[in-house]
Amino acid sequence: MKNTLLGLFLFLLCIISVSCTSLNQNSQKDILYRDSFIKLEKTLVVSLCKDGKCNPFTELGSTASGAVIRNQFDGSYVLTAAHVCDDSGIQNHIDGFFKSEAPELIKDVKKELIFIGKTLDGKKYNINIIAQDAENDICIVWVKDLYKKALNVSPQRPEIGDKVYNMAAPLGIYHPGMIPLQEGLYNGQKKNADIYSIPAIGGSSGSPIVNHKGELVGMIHSVYRNFNHVSLSPTYDDLTQFIYSKTTKHVGDHMVDVLMKQLIKKKEISIPTDKE
Repeated sequence: MKNTLLGLFLFLLCIISVSCTSLNQNSQKDILYRDSFIKLEKTLVVSLCKDGKCNPFTELGSTASGAVIRNQFDGSYVLTAAHVCDDSGIQNHIDGFFKSEAPELIKDVKKELIFIGKTLDGKKYNINIIAQDAENDICIVWVKDLYKKALNVSPQRPEIGDKVYNMAAPLGIYHPGMIPLQEGLYNGQKKNADIYSIPAIGGSSGSPIVNHKGELVGMIHSVYRNFNHVSLSPTYDDLTQFIYSKTTKHVGDHMVDVLMKQLIKKKEISIPTDKE
C-alpha cells in the first residue's frame, strides 16, 4: 500500500513538474509580443542636379529598432532612440564633403531622406517624428495606418537581478517572421542610464526591453564599445515620463487636427483667407 501511494505521489509530482515547465516555457513565449517590433530603415539619397535633371550620387543607409507603445484609431506610436531620428550629423557630413572636395557643386546637391518602418510581416510604413529627447536619447515617431499590439509600460521600475527580454535587429539582422530575441538581467543605474546585461551592436538602438510580464521597462540606446554584452537604456523614470507626456500631448493635438480636416472636408467650416 505504501509503495502504491509513493508511486502515485511520484507520478503526480512528475506531472506537476512537466506542467510547470511547460507553463514557464509558454509564458516566456507569450510575453514577447513580437508583432510590436518595428525595424527602422533610413536612407539619405544624394543627387547632383543640372538643368532640371538629377542623377543619384550616393546613398547612405542605416538601420535601427523600435516598438509600438500606443495605438490610435488611425495609427500607432513607436518608441526608438533619439540618435536614430536625428539626421543632422550625416547631413552636415555631406555638406562638409562637397564644400571641401567640390565647392562648385554644392549648389547643385539635392538630398532626400527616406525614413520607413518594417513590421514583422514585412509591410512598410512611412515614419513621422513627433518628439525627441537628445539628452536621454529617446524618440517617439508616429506611424499612420499601423495597427499592431502595443507594449504596456510597466507600472514599476526593474529591480537589480530582474530577468528581462529584448527584441532587436542587430547589424540589421531581420527577415519577415524572424527577429533576434535575447535575454539578460537588470544591473542597476549609472548616472542617467539603466544598465542591462544584454548584447547589443549597431542596429540594436531603439529596441525595447521588457520584464517577465512583457511590460516595457527600458530601451537600448547604446552599448559599451569594448564589451558589447552590457547595454545602456534611459532610466525607467525618464523613459516612462517622456512616453506619457509626449504621446498624451500628441493625441490631443492629433484629434483636433483630424476633426478640423473632417469639418473642412464637409465644408462645415472654412479656412480664413487674407481677404477675409
